[in-house]
Amino acid sequence: MAFSGLAESLTVLSNHLFVSDSSGIIRQIDAASGNVISSFSAGTVGLDGLGTYQSNILALPFNSTSVFVYSSSGVLQTTIALARLPPVDWNGIASDGTSLFVADFDTGLIIKYSTGGTQLGSFDPGIGGLSGIAYDASTDSLWVANGFATASTRGVYQFSKTGTPMSFFLTPGVSPNAGIAVTSGPVSQAPTAVSTLSTWAAVLLGILLAASAALRLRKDPHISR
Repeated sequence: MAFSGLAESLTVLSNHLFVSDSSGIIRQIDAASGNVISSFSAGTVGLDGLGTYQSNILALPFNSTSVFVYSSSGVLQTTIALARLPPVDWNGIASDGTSLFVADFDTGLIIKYSTGGTQLGSFDPGIGGLSGIAYDASTDSLWVANGFATASTRGVYQFSKTGTPMSFFLTPGVSPNAGIAVTSGPVSQAPTAVSTLSTWAAVLLGILLAASAALRLRKDPHISR
């Protein structure tokens, strides 16, 4: 069975690719073929944020005040109530194991929360059009995608967890993207030709670098807004 529908976000957990769609389904995907290995419903639409926390999956609907924490098999582990109330337009979530980092499309801010939901601060990456965020354990930093920005600034940007710019690369041909993930090795069953930023990490940009031809997905900026 192949993946169908509109992608909202993606994450990599234990070198396995998980993708959310516009109907609230989270699927584990064979990155080589695009076939669905397993799936579960999060019971909500507009899952614009997928991330990982310890051995679990973080799921964040675009307008939610709560983060839902699932096992990889789809069992709800806990719910984290966020201190900030709507209006919000979340478009990505990541964790370094002790804090949560959430990308807000409307304000362009990266907002930091404790794993208990207390807001700890924020920073403005200054790139606009936020479409995803991922944590890189090898450098203790954040990668932020702005797939909804203009082509001249659209790319993937690396920041420290306090917002200091570190590096970036542009992706003008990716318009728009649907999330970002960082993995320390090849994704399970993925092609060996997945692009790498360096010898330590491969960044999967909006599924388009994670076998877009096989998945046939395109993020629609109006699907959940």
